[in-house]
Amino acid sequence: MDDEFLKNVYKVAKYYYDDIFFEKYSRIYKLTTENICGYLNQINMKDKSILVPAASGDHLLNSILKGANSVDLFDINYYALFMAELKIAAVKSLSKEEFIRYFTNGSNALSSDIYAKIRLYLNGDALLFWDKVYSLFPNNNDLKKTNLFMKDNYYEDSLISVNDYLKENNFDLLLKEFERISKEVYKINKYEGEPIIVLMVYEKPSCICSERVVLQKWFRDNHYSLEEWIRN
Repeated sequence: MDDEFLKNVYKVAKYYYDDIFFEKYSRIYKLTTENICGYLNQINMKDKSILVPAASGDHLLNSILKGANSVDLFDINYYALFMAELKIAAVKSLSKEEFIRYFTNGSNALSSDIYAKIRLYLNGDALLFWDKVYSLFPNNNDLKKTNLFMKDNYYEDSLISVNDYLKENNFDLLLKEFERISKEVYKINKYEGEPIIVLMVYEKPSCICSERVVLQKWFRDNHYSLEEWIRN
């Protein structure tokens, strides 16, 4: 793979405009902005194959906690895949307390010292990407000020309330679920085989860049039938 995704890191971080979203290389969601557990708890994922947006990586982690056998990722933003892989590596390398400090808005958010632990569990393009980010912005306060991440407010209470994998002892259970799954597969805009469950993330129908519209187009272009489950 060429290094196009690395060359665009500084551009996105320093020169990104507020009215540009959902491009091949664009800003990253550190954490979900949705009440994920509000709808995932209504779906039986045990031993199923799941298709979810890479997004912040939280759909992936919650799906695995719910017992999914495999989770495939898609996203219009290539950097979202690297966030999902960062989340997986963080689960494997950090305590729950460190994980929360790293991904929320406190003084330790995006700390390079914590990242040093996480990177030991990264490889391939994800490792190249995050090493590039920290080489450009080694000070976490400088990194937090860039446009690389969406400017949402992430606080511990709200983070835990919408993510079941951070409630009570679920963080440890999630790690065991990773151990249960022998092969982790991540794909962007490619799905082999017909899914048993397709998880649709509902957004504004009028938004042409929404995840819902991207999924609809993929199924239509590849001649798959599609049933949508929408929670109002």
